[in-house]
Amino acid sequence: MNMAYPFAALFSVVFVIGHASSGSVQYRRACYREDLRYIYLTDGDCPKARTFVTAGQARFQNKIDSVGWAFLEIETNEALDNMHQAYVAGVLEGNLTRSLIEKHWKNTYASYCYNASQYCDDLFEYLNSNIAWMRSQSYEYSDQPFWNQVGTMLTQLAGLEDGYYDTIGVPHMYFNHFGLLLLQMSGDLMDLQRKFKRPKHLHSVRFEGGVVPGFAISMSSYPGVLLSIDDYYLTSAALAVTETTIGNDNVTSYDYITEYEVPSWIRVMAANRLSKTAKQWTEHFSQFSSGTYTNQWMIVDYKAVPTDLTHFDYENVFYVLEEIPGFIVAEDMTRLLYTRGYWASYNIPYFQAIFNASNQPANVEKFGDWFTYEKNPRALIFKREWRSVNDMRSLIRLMRYNNFKVDPLSACNCTPPYSAENAISARNDLNDPKGQYPFPALGHRPHGGTDVKATSIDLMKSLRFVAICGPTHDDLPPFQWSQSYWATKLPHYGHPDVFSFGPVINGWKFI
Repeated sequence: MNMAYPFAALFSVVFVIGHASSGSVQYRRACYREDLRYIYLTDGDCPKARTFVTAGQARFQNKIDSVGWAFLEIETNEALDNMHQAYVAGVLEGNLTRSLIEKHWKNTYASYCYNASQYCDDLFEYLNSNIAWMRSQSYEYSDQPFWNQVGTMLTQLAGLEDGYYDTIGVPHMYFNHFGLLLLQMSGDLMDLQRKFKRPKHLHSVRFEGGVVPGFAISMSSYPGVLLSIDDYYLTSAALAVTETTIGNDNVTSYDYITEYEVPSWIRVMAANRLSKTAKQWTEHFSQFSSGTYTNQWMIVDYKAVPTDLTHFDYENVFYVLEEIPGFIVAEDMTRLLYTRGYWASYNIPYFQAIFNASNQPANVEKFGDWFTYEKNPRALIFKREWRSVNDMRSLIRLMRYNNFKVDPLSACNCTPPYSAENAISARNDLNDPKGQYPFPALGHRPHGGTDVKATSIDLMKSLRFVAICGPTHDDLPPFQWSQSYWATKLPHYGHPDVFSFGPVINGWKFI
């Protein structure tokens, strides 16, 4: 593996679900025996013999009972090559978080192929070809930064699976294509399900030379998942990266999805690790794009934020990228951010070309302003409320805002005449199960904002952010599984019963 582009040496992850525990801290080290080239784990120190090297270490603390989060940090030895660092990172995560991974799998993909055998056969054939192609590209072009990072992600996933199953050994790139890979692809599967026609009556899984620039990445995530998926990333290059998913109702665009492309879950981590600037992030992410997981990506470069606007050129601070299969638009939106004062994202494309190509005008014609960028209820609420934000507390308050029975902007042509979807942080679980709504998005469903994350210039310096786990309960009752309509309808292994947690700031030990 070419050492000009070494693997990201440190990961800091906040898991968003877990199992009850005392909150005690667990440490684990990965030891590398150089003469036999294999990895093994220990709770103590690695042997001091000449043939042994400490390949990595991890710190895990499950505080789901007290704050709603579990915390995982992984640090790898950058003196090792990329293959070994990636494998070690995966092994440590898979081993330490095995219990959480098992519960998360049962909550999401355990019955994924039930009554969908033809779809899964087609998907499996696609994944076989796609993974084989990426693996061969990674070997052939390992001296190129992008393909180097693709290879590290495949190796890290193999390590994750080996750590989970306790089959740790020599680094490699092979894994079960219907195993933990599916956890990584929950975003990409949104579009692959439509391409390969998964039966619609099924419940679909959705979640709303030296070291590389992004050698350290802080993110929120899920057990057994090597990326964020939320998505929320802070990188050591002082980049903050996030997204909201945009709708794509252009079914013909799925013809552009082939096995000779790189899925979003790999491209996003490659871009996070390789990019020094927001513009570079959009360039790296756009390479070999599959177009799956159609999102509006937002990248802030905190290095470029000016302390004095006198000579500021209004560029390079903020980029926006939107993609659907076969089509990507990315632009520097710094000037608009500063002149308007804020940027809001709410699952509707900003760029007119993407808006049109994703067939959104048809939704506007059929359902009205709710599907427009400027007049969607959340757009109007942000426009009304953004000036109230002057500190972290008020920012979090706005991002959790939902007062749907009182706010006139939450009104709809519905019975009852409002929807908990029409708020900054949706709570569709509180809509009337017997209500009448013009389209499903406004109705009663297990959907909404499940947490909030926010950072600042000061917090960014140590890759920290403020997080609150659970649906908003500022003006609404906390979500409670035992009292929920969905309690017997959806698996929720390992979840607390009541999500009434307050804010927490992650305090990393390895950074």
